[in-house]
Amino acid sequence: MLLFAISVEAQTIADIARKERERKANLKSVRVITAEDVKSAVSTTPGTPEAAKPADAPKPASPPAPAAPAPPAPSKSDAAAKKYADDLAKLRAKVIQLQDQETALQLQINDFKSQFLSPVSDTNSRAQAQTKMEQAQTQLTSTQKELADTKRQVQVMEAQGPPKG
Repeated sequence: MLLFAISVEAQTIADIARKERERKANLKSVRVITAEDVKSAVSTTPGTPEAAKPADAPKPASPPAPAAPAPPAPSKSDAAAKKYADDLAKLRAKVIQLQDQETALQLQINDFKSQFLSPVSDTNSRAQAQTKMEQAQTQLTSTQKELADTKRQVQVMEAQGPPKG
């Protein structure tokens, strides 16, 4: 009974980690820094009135930026860059999914080891636990290989960068 509770708890931890990653991925930046912000920050010197204001003073609301004109039709380079970004995002999502799967398999293996080593188990239940543990080990090995391959693909794509031209 205790082992079942540990197994359920462990799977819940993996779910929580996955949800937390999704939540962090969906967070949006509140402040967008533009080239004008950088220029004004660089041009501000200690003698200017802006620099004399304390850091804690509330900043006045800046007027909203005018609406940007409609973007021109996407070019081939824009389409290639978008495809690159989409492919890279898919690979990164696959890495996260494989990491979660790896963690879940490791927890299952630990559960099966506990069942196998349990002092209150018969020969039949030990044999079943050993078989399940071996199957989980095989799955874990293939998942780890796939994870390593996917991580390499992400590294190669990042090293090459988006297509130019």
